Amino acid sequence: MINYDDFIDRVRRLSNDKPDPDCPDKDWTDMRRPPGLPADTFWASWITGGTEGGNCWGSSALQPVSPEGEPEALYGLLAALEGADIRLSEYLAIKEDIVTGGHFSDDGHYGNSTRYAFKYISFDAVYDRLVEFGYAQAREAAPAP
Repeated sequence: MINYDDFIDRVRRLSNDKPDPDCPDKDWTDMRRPPGLPADTFWASWITGGTEGGNCWGSSALQPVSPEGEPEALYGLLAALEGADIRLSEYLAIKEDIVTGGHFSDDGHYGNSTRYAFKYISFDAVYDRLVEFGYAQAREAAPAP
């Protein structure tokens, strides 16, 4: 069983906003970290639309930006759970029950813009689920002052 400190150290090493081997087909040049995203999270963002083509010579942004499909995996989550030997139903419970998401846009010059959606799971929420399923040790209470 893993303890909290070891889990946090492991997932921080895995997640440092690096491309993840769980999603080898993802075009990482379009990854955008959502503004205001809490630290210590597994996250993913993808393009949902926008317009492009505007420039300083007077062309307007009329061409649509092609949307991407929502990625199945959150980058780093599967790697973080490696070795836990959890059941598929437990992985799906972690993934579905504690994912938070939203939308943001990146407004460029000359009317160009790209819209994104995102989802994330906090490291603490994943750890709490692992404790619940019996794969991790309960966190120790902080000592009294």
